[in-house]
Amino acid sequence: MEKPQANNLAHEIRRAIREGAGVRSTKAIVVSFVLLAITVALLLAVSWVPTDVRGYIATRPNILLAESQHLHWEMSDPVDDCFWGRACLDTLTATPIHGRTLAGVDEYANASGGERFVLVRLVVASAAFAPINGKEAIVLFPRFNFSRAEVYSEGRLLGTYVGGELVRAALSRDEIARSGQVTMDLVMALAPTGRSIAGFRFQDGVILGSLGEIERYRDFIGVKSSKAAGSLGELTKIVLALFCILLFLIVDSSPESFGLALFMGFEAAAMGVGHGWLPLGYLGIARTGPFVNFCYQMGDITKLYFLLQMARVSRPSAARWLYIGTALSIPYGFFMQYAGEHQWTWTHFLALGRDTFVGTVGAALCARAAWQIRKKGLRWRTSALVIAGMAAAFEVFDSWIAHSAAMSISPGLRTVFTVCQANCGYLFALSTFLNISTLENRVKLLTKEKARADEIERELAVGQIVQQALLKPPALPPEIDLTCHHEAALYVSGDTYYAHWDEAAGIMTFLVNDVTGHGVQAALKASACNVLAKTIWEDERRDRAAEVTGARLTEYDRVTTKLLVEMNTTPDFNSLVGAEFNAKTGELALYRSNFTFPIIIEPLVELTDGMEPVLGEFWKPDVVVSRNQQLLKRQIKRGTFVLFLSDGFLESSRETKMFAQYLRKSLAQRQGDVGCVTLTEMILRYEGFKNRKVIDDRTLLAFQWTLPSRKAASADPGVWLPIMKTGSVP
Repeated sequence: MEKPQANNLAHEIRRAIREGAGVRSTKAIVVSFVLLAITVALLLAVSWVPTDVRGYIATRPNILLAESQHLHWEMSDPVDDCFWGRACLDTLTATPIHGRTLAGVDEYANASGGERFVLVRLVVASAAFAPINGKEAIVLFPRFNFSRAEVYSEGRLLGTYVGGELVRAALSRDEIARSGQVTMDLVMALAPTGRSIAGFRFQDGVILGSLGEIERYRDFIGVKSSKAAGSLGELTKIVLALFCILLFLIVDSSPESFGLALFMGFEAAAMGVGHGWLPLGYLGIARTGPFVNFCYQMGDITKLYFLLQMARVSRPSAARWLYIGTALSIPYGFFMQYAGEHQWTWTHFLALGRDTFVGTVGAALCARAAWQIRKKGLRWRTSALVIAGMAAAFEVFDSWIAHSAAMSISPGLRTVFTVCQANCGYLFALSTFLNISTLENRVKLLTKEKARADEIERELAVGQIVQQALLKPPALPPEIDLTCHHEAALYVSGDTYYAHWDEAAGIMTFLVNDVTGHGVQAALKASACNVLAKTIWEDERRDRAAEVTGARLTEYDRVTTKLLVEMNTTPDFNSLVGAEFNAKTGELALYRSNFTFPIIIEPLVELTDGMEPVLGEFWKPDVVVSRNQQLLKRQIKRGTFVLFLSDGFLESSRETKMFAQYLRKSLAQRQGDVGCVTLTEMILRYEGFKNRKVIDDRTLLAFQWTLPSRKAASADPGVWLPIMKTGSVP
């Protein structure tokens, strides 16, 4: 089974900063709904898309079908031998030229068995160009069957065409207005096919228009002539964009799905509006160019965002991409419109460069990400990256074909262009679906891991109960007061405490043991140490020899250290502080091994009743600086406290000194009305403990040899107060 850590680090960082709803923020939803509305409108409007040329032209400005009264057709007699070029024009011009109708021209067929040459002359009245705005006007000839063709105006070559292409002639305003009419000569080389000269047409005559509108018209004709790969492909892109937007809004809120919805939506909007399927009316101010160019550039910008999300090398938020993209695309849209009106032909390099940059960077980053995770067992994720990278590379290739002059004369390149243009969207969508499948598998895996983690958590909770049971206190006499505050950093603690009352000898033993580490492994070692303590102090053999007070502490240190060394592959040491107190003599034996110094709080005067009034301070805190692994014995007074604090509370001598000063200030106004519970609560209020950033087990044990009247008179009776907490230290 795949482990969670098999995912790459970049994904984990990105997933950690994601919102609960992914990137489905208010701004993202607003943008998505705008694109959704446009794509739905396109699907509805496509029902009213004109299916014939006249219907299309009627919906577009700056383009018209020339009326017959403005046109005059002439045709030369065919010749069998003509030196191609200007010489051929001169040869055909010298032959008889007869007036014809377009239908008369269309009837001619080359049945001679060899190549023949013919000149078709078109005369257009200048009045026909009046509705066309711009510095230039384009004349689009009907489609003819020819192998080669050249078009001239007043002897000036306007263009060369092959393979029955749509012939067009670009004319300046001066040329149109010079003599009230424009004469254009079309020289055609006709192959011996036996078919008529008329080509396969969607139009009924000559079309006049601006450069931009003629280009859109050619796209429209291309859509009609390439049916399945054309109109169906265009509609499929819009449907796919609609699906991707709904996928993000309803199903998957990942950044990849959002990026796919954005760039597919923008490109669908640009394509549909550019083809005239959704006229913008007043919004477009009768010119949709700025909107179309804006959407195409936003599509490329959001495509780069999508590819970066697939490669997981960018933050998931798309807000900055949308803000910067909008700021760049609005002026770009108006600039491209202005450039088209002024016939700046070099501007297509801007779109080519943008497509190349986005596709190359995206493909390279996806390939790099796929290479980095190739050995991590993420087969679907790798496949998604490879497919996305391939689609990005195909679009670069497709863009270069579209901007290449060779495309116009190569049927093979046109086929490649059509196939790539129609299918790259599918590849991008497929990569996203595979990525969603990867996330779904990840969710299933994490669900299993969550169930396993819950089971472990339940086991730890049981372990906590067992550890508390091991710390069950003994019954204590009235003169002994003992409390313990115990916090586990991770459910169970590596700290353990032990208390034992030997009624026959009148000796009270209490200690705190701190083994290395946290969690289960530390708790197991601590439990073993606790069992050793029970073995040493609860030996009920009658023949056991009397021992010196404190001797068992040194024995306990020895056997626990030996145990810890044997349990670990690397040498370990024990950390403990303990005391044995003789209630008959008042002698206290302290023993410390690699532990913080204990603190003793004594009353300043000898008292038999803690309730008697005393002038000045009553308590004196003192840090006992004892030597490591050596017994320290001293006599204590009635009412004396002994405090043991593990390194979870205090770690350095400086911290211990500051804490002792806090105790002195806090106890300065208190008389003998202080017991272990009150003192423990006072200690836990110390700000120094709350400000510590160290996550560690924490144990506080407080012992008091109570005053004679203490338990009878105080509202703070001496009790054992074990407190078990889980989680990190506050």
